[in-house]
Amino acid sequence: MEGLSTTSRDRTFVRITRLARGDQQTVREVYQGLSETSRRLRFLVEMPAEPPATVLRLLAETDRVNHVAYVATAHGRPVGIGRWVRDRHDPCIAEAAFSVVDDYQGRGVGSLLLHQLMHSMLYAGIGTLVCTRDPENSRVERLLAPWGGTRTWVDGVIEHRIPLQWSASNSTSVPEARCA
Repeated sequence: MEGLSTTSRDRTFVRITRLARGDQQTVREVYQGLSETSRRLRFLVEMPAEPPATVLRLLAETDRVNHVAYVATAHGRPVGIGRWVRDRHDPCIAEAAFSVVDDYQGRGVGSLLLHQLMHSMLYAGIGTLVCTRDPENSRVERLLAPWGGTRTWVDGVIEHRIPLQWSASNSTSVPEARCA
């Protein structure tokens, strides 16, 4: 899916498109919409109010093969970014990450991004989604819990591993997960 128009849980019109390669401005806008706490929960360390140039560059350099990112836009502004990065050692695994600006958290934007990422991962031949989160990040826990999989403590963070497959019961081919 190269552009998905839908509504969030609270009926806000949201458009999800691929993040253009090198689009540091969109990455910056979403980053600046994160509070200090949200930045720490997203990056697993304290982060400054302004994004470091290296972080902007790394997050904006997508390649549509091994690093894919989608941006959620509402009311003409970026409100979230979801991305996956293929594992260098196992091309069937990719790590996913999300950033949703504070005033759109809890409104379903993360769920929309997750569904888009799962579709994209499956089309790319990825069978396992990995997501690492801070134990305090209950929003990501609620986002991932319905998909099953496993949760493991690794160096003070929680690693989720969710196997992906196409859903036979859904004509729109929504990916579903099965617990391993």
